[in-house]
Amino acid sequence: MKKIIFTLLLSTFLILTFSQLYFNKDKIEKGNKTILEKSEKKGDIYSDNWAKKELEKMTLEEKIAQLMMIRVYSNKDGKYEQDIIDEIAKFQPGGVCFFQGGPVRQINLTNRLQKVSKIPLLVAIDGEWGPSMRLDSCATFPYQMTIGALAQEDESLIYNMGEEIGKQCKALGIHINFAPCVDVNNNSQNPVINFRSFGENRENVARKAILYMQGMQEHGVSACAKHFPGHGDTKTDSHHALPVITKSYAELDSLEFYPFKEIIKAGVEMIMVSHLNIPALDTTPNSIATLSHGIITNILKEKLNFNGIIITDAMDMKGLRNSYPKGSEAEILALLAGVDILLLPNELKEVIPAIKEAVLNGIIPEELINEKCLKVLELKQKKHLKKYQEISTDNIYEKLSNEKSRQIIQEIEQKSLTLVKNNRLLLPLSEADNSQTAFLFLGDINDSIFYRSITETRDVSYFQLSSNYTKSEEGQLINSLDKFEKIVVFLLSKNQSSKRRYGISDKTIQFLDSFPLQEKSILASYANPYLLEQIENVNNFSAIFVGYKPTDFALLGGISALYDEIPFSGNLPVTINQFGMGTDEWVTQNKTELTIAKAPFSLLSLKTTDSIETIVQNAIDSQIFPGCQILVLQNGQTIFHKNFGRLKYEHSSKKVDNETLYDVASITKSVAVSLAIMKLYDEKKLKLNDKIGDYLPYLKGSNKAGVTIIELLTHTSGLPAYIPFYKSLCENGVCNEEFLQDGKDKEFSIEVAKNLYLHHSYIDTIQKTIATCKLGKKRYLYSDIGFVLLKEIVEEITALPFEDYVEKEFYRPLKLKRTLFNPLREFGKSDIAPTESDTLFRKQVVQGYVHDQTAALLGGIGGNAGLFTTANELAVLLQMLLNQGYYEGVQYISSETVKLFTSTHSIHGCNRRALGFDTPNFASPSSILPEKVGNKTFGHQGFTGTVFWCDPQNNIIYIFLSNRVYPDAEPNKLARSKIRLIIHQLIYEDYSF
Repeated sequence: MKKIIFTLLLSTFLILTFSQLYFNKDKIEKGNKTILEKSEKKGDIYSDNWAKKELEKMTLEEKIAQLMMIRVYSNKDGKYEQDIIDEIAKFQPGGVCFFQGGPVRQINLTNRLQKVSKIPLLVAIDGEWGPSMRLDSCATFPYQMTIGALAQEDESLIYNMGEEIGKQCKALGIHINFAPCVDVNNNSQNPVINFRSFGENRENVARKAILYMQGMQEHGVSACAKHFPGHGDTKTDSHHALPVITKSYAELDSLEFYPFKEIIKAGVEMIMVSHLNIPALDTTPNSIATLSHGIITNILKEKLNFNGIIITDAMDMKGLRNSYPKGSEAEILALLAGVDILLLPNELKEVIPAIKEAVLNGIIPEELINEKCLKVLELKQKKHLKKYQEISTDNIYEKLSNEKSRQIIQEIEQKSLTLVKNNRLLLPLSEADNSQTAFLFLGDINDSIFYRSITETRDVSYFQLSSNYTKSEEGQLINSLDKFEKIVVFLLSKNQSSKRRYGISDKTIQFLDSFPLQEKSILASYANPYLLEQIENVNNFSAIFVGYKPTDFALLGGISALYDEIPFSGNLPVTINQFGMGTDEWVTQNKTELTIAKAPFSLLSLKTTDSIETIVQNAIDSQIFPGCQILVLQNGQTIFHKNFGRLKYEHSSKKVDNETLYDVASITKSVAVSLAIMKLYDEKKLKLNDKIGDYLPYLKGSNKAGVTIIELLTHTSGLPAYIPFYKSLCENGVCNEEFLQDGKDKEFSIEVAKNLYLHHSYIDTIQKTIATCKLGKKRYLYSDIGFVLLKEIVEEITALPFEDYVEKEFYRPLKLKRTLFNPLREFGKSDIAPTESDTLFRKQVVQGYVHDQTAALLGGIGGNAGLFTTANELAVLLQMLLNQGYYEGVQYISSETVKLFTSTHSIHGCNRRALGFDTPNFASPSSILPEKVGNKTFGHQGFTGTVFWCDPQNNIIYIFLSNRVYPDAEPNKLARSKIRLIIHQLIYEDYSF
């Protein structure tokens, strides 16, 4: 009777929910026929139509059984193994999923199971960090969160890892690995995904997941992307209850779906659907994604165009079974929803007959079973399972843990090490200071022998504190540590559970929060990165790095990085408190805003302050420059700020103040052109390797057409440094009247200077000259011409004048009122520092017009120069970059793009340029930067007497703006005096960063 009632209820539900399937039976039959026909047309692996032939001779029960994948262990007793063998012999399921056990035991059991299977089994494992997730004696690869920290240039390691995991799986007779996890973990409280995710950035997740997938699939093991539609933003573990996600469809499509879309395009063979309730995707009350036709068929198969195999998450999880505890209703609904394989269904003796009855009763079209069964058989044929070949155990342990796998693990764990902050320049440590350095180990200190040995190797003092320490022990420890100048606090935990506070006791957290020696301490967190959120006063530590997991490789690598023997290369894959996702050696607080003191202001010692003031005043008296603005900030707070001198040397001239506008010359390249290119790169409107001839029609057919955007940004294109266009317009002090006149009209429409206008046709002459100029060898040669072209590319892509685009995207939303081109349109001359008294070309003191002659001929906006600003407003743009593209609640540029553009790129033998920025300290100490600045420092100088430097490792901004070219550009007394460097050096020597 119960069976009849169940069938009636299920039939009613299915008629309402899946009527389209039933009433479009002809369409299904036609589609099924198409699938069979397609299988005949596939490549060599399907040329003999084995899958189709097997399907045609199978009974209905056998077809249904092929859609089942059951749980198997290899660490149980003989009775368990015989029961499993008997079950497979009786029901002939399509596959098995192995859980805990050992390699030899699993191979032996696999061989026995395959012997009783008429059609060889698909063998799967849930091995996100390799078979070691389930089996002993295997190399343990890093968690996906650790891998998520790898910089983009190190991502080839992920493919290598996927390849090695694929080889291990094949050695074990495994055909499918339920990995990678492509969930975007944007919820730090997620109890089930968390460390299993590559992080919170969708592009980072997609890119790394694809490499992992490709490494496995290109070596014969199917990858399975999970957990569709996305399990990253939940606070509930679907193993225990049904998570509910309340996001809108648009939000899900933009974030959660993104990695699935990308990995589908890349060719993933299988996708796992999770037990989630998402009302925006299925409005049915208490709907579950694994049973939802709207989610699986309408979205995954039709909108996302996935044609591979769809498998459920384990069907014994309570997220599903709390609603469907017994029987086969869930299994039937899953098949109708679009699932091909049921992972860990209820007992086969119940499920197979119930599904058969649903087919016979017309609830499930048999053609639907045929379609799913054929997909399974085709996968088996692809895995060469027409006939089973027994797996050998010879050399199995060497295959599962060898030198190659250990090398990959070591490289990933060491290249993922992430320096989050280094405020007081505590790092790097020096061997010379070892006697004044202590290592303190907290948390999981069971392996104290190893910790002592690595401490003794460095000849530093060793301390440890147990989780149940007494007040007396705490006091003694602090007294002992107080005598040391530097303390490295190692926080160790392998526990990845957010519910268990990642394995760190409350007492240990309290100790860290109240630790009185934080200012001279480096926190080395070898644990889940989210653990840092548990430490309220974590930012009081002067330096912090994340090692992700306390493995031998990670610990040894971290200590080497502390001593600057290897770099900290990783990026935070998730946001932790004030440390933004993408942080690596960047002491950025993602929400840092500026607090600029009204000049004058100094936190420097009186001696250093006096020295700076004396140096600047002597420079003014020596007519190196008439005035300047100096601004230094750390973490958005003013360290030094003062305006000096006047706009001109005459005593009657206006004094420099906070509002004085300076022509910043080539700084335009960084804070105008490069910002625009970064934005367009972020929006995928250009690529760094794009050829410029594809954007600029007048270069097509020239030898410039093949120059790439990255070559322009790094000054390695072969273009000349400079073309003196203005010299062709003036000879012997006489201007060519064909192109220049003193009045504006329709033809002479480009304002070059006061009472000087250029004929609009001369722009064509400039372009033709660039197109036909000599292209040299691709090597580093600083070139203004490249940035003239980049500005034009921005205009071609955006269909906007360049100045309008940067104003719209950056200057206006950042509330910058004194950062602009052609400032005389809005300000008087008294607000603008003059530049050169030009006796050759413009025959006037240039004030309010751009100093650079090429930029002047381009209407004041050359790409190479033209921007006017103040130190205060320039600081806003630079702080936005140090904030990884974020400022006052707005993400202007993604953190990954900021990192990419401000990092050194080695190209054509040049290794000192970032993309639009100078990074002179990258390879070795630079002669134009203080000794103590970080090697990630980026910035730019300007010909008019300007410079800025951003030090991400210490979150320091240094700005010096002057008009040293007044009244004469040559000789360059500012460069010879090295005043900008001397002041910069004094600041670093005085202030404890």
